[in-house]
Amino acid sequence: MCHQHSTQGPCKQGDLVLEADNTEYCGEEASCVHHRSCQHFLSDLARLAGEQPLQYQAGVARLSAQVCSRQLQYVCCQTRQTLTDTLQLPEILYLLARHHRLHLSCSPSPCTPSAPLSLPWPGRQGCFPLSGPGPSQDCVLDLVKEEQQEVVRCVKEDMDIAIRNVPMAYSHKCSQGRIWSRFRARCVKNFF
Repeated sequence: MCHQHSTQGPCKQGDLVLEADNTEYCGEEASCVHHRSCQHFLSDLARLAGEQPLQYQAGVARLSAQVCSRQLQYVCCQTRQTLTDTLQLPEILYLLARHHRLHLSCSPSPCTPSAPLSLPWPGRQGCFPLSGPGPSQDCVLDLVKEEQQEVVRCVKEDMDIAIRNVPMAYSHKCSQGRIWSRFRARCVKNFF
């Protein structure tokens, strides 16, 4: 059974399913250390200072992907600088694999218990107020913006399936291999 991040899931009362700090997260080529202890990471940060906005944003994204513990401010200390090399396919595949393989565990909620319930959100600092009903099996938590404030909302999953562009729907008006487009009000080539 799957449990969503920031919900109680199988955890004891007061604990939530949260992203775990995992030192094995870095793999064999790097070690998880405090960011100030990693000379290559500090050199990459200094390199960002003179970059143009697009290169700066790309560099920040590449460096933030090296964070192995947000709470402890640890990074995966590489054996060489990251930003001196161009982005290559192996780095992209590695980052995708790390991003889609979250390590979750039952942990105490970092949010203080208060009248308006608030929840942490993966990859974001702080706690966000819960808008509307609390988490349940009938919905999925989502971080949305309401009235200039980011809130966590329980959104019902829409499992309705809509069938669109059925090849035979208006084919009686058109020759073989073509279908009627009600938007163009004429026969168009059938792509399927």
